[in-house]
Amino acid sequence: MTVQQFLDTILNGHPEIKQIVDLLRAGELTEEQALTEMVGVVQKQGLESALQKAAQDLQILSVNPPPALYRGAPGLPKMNPLVEAAILERAQFDGDVPEFRTGVLPEGVMPAVPVLTKSTDPVTIGRQLQTASQEVRRAIEEAQQDYGHMLQTMLETPGGAVDFALELTQTGIQSPTGVVGYEAGKEASMHLVAQPTGSDLLALSPEELQQASWLTISTNQGRRSAVSGMALRLQDGLTKVGLGVDIRPVSEDPAAPIQAGWTMDIRGQESMQSNFSFIDVATSSILQKLVKKTRDAGLAKAYLEVSTLDTVDLRRVGWVARLFPMEG
Repeated sequence: MTVQQFLDTILNGHPEIKQIVDLLRAGELTEEQALTEMVGVVQKQGLESALQKAAQDLQILSVNPPPALYRGAPGLPKMNPLVEAAILERAQFDGDVPEFRTGVLPEGVMPAVPVLTKSTDPVTIGRQLQTASQEVRRAIEEAQQDYGHMLQTMLETPGGAVDFALELTQTGIQSPTGVVGYEAGKEASMHLVAQPTGSDLLALSPEELQQASWLTISTNQGRRSAVSGMALRLQDGLTKVGLGVDIRPVSEDPAAPIQAGWTMDIRGQESMQSNFSFIDVATSSILQKLVKKTRDAGLAKAYLEVSTLDTVDLRRVGWVARLFPMEG
């Protein structure tokens, strides 16, 4: 079900709501009045469960993103407050957002590094994320120390101050803003780290287990890290029912003939159960939907794409799988 189909279902199935929407469109009600009346209708007729069930059929939330910049009063363009708020929301969970940063990593902030792993265990991925973040942080600190030593050597050399000034003018030399694979202004690359052993995981306290699991679901880097393992398991499941599947990177094609998703509300680390394998649950749910849809469509071969759903502002995140027919 698409977003438009969802809206059509609500409006066609509930004429009272449709009437309110029509009055809003005609300008006879303000947005506040329309919202108040719709809430009243929903509560009066007990439609909460019906609306929730219809919403669960949504596969992917497709909206037009707001422009990053806007120009108000005379002067330079400013960042759209909606975009700025979205960046702050993401930073609240991820820590750092390197692609939206131009300077050095802020002091006390840990790098938000996705990991290359086939695991679908939230705790395992969470511990790998912590290790990757620590490794990249150390690499950045070493690069900054090397930079400081270079400046000191240059300034202590006879005529070094002049050489430094020329270098600064010609090349814009500056303190390192990152390291290869994790640089300001770029999306972080997948980082390869060792997977924790069973004994490592058994030694974790309940709080550490909960923290690792929360890191996997609540952060952009955590959800990205789960994609590879999910894709492999979806490919295996679809192959078992007779569908030929090749995994490929996410394409720019906005319309997929077959797609299915799974979402989860994130309320806080204290609400996270470390033994809840939400990645396996998501994979199983998505697989069931894809199997049914491929059979209905008579699909024999397809490309599989798996991506994240990152509506952090709504506190709802998850994953989406899309299938594209394979020629031949």
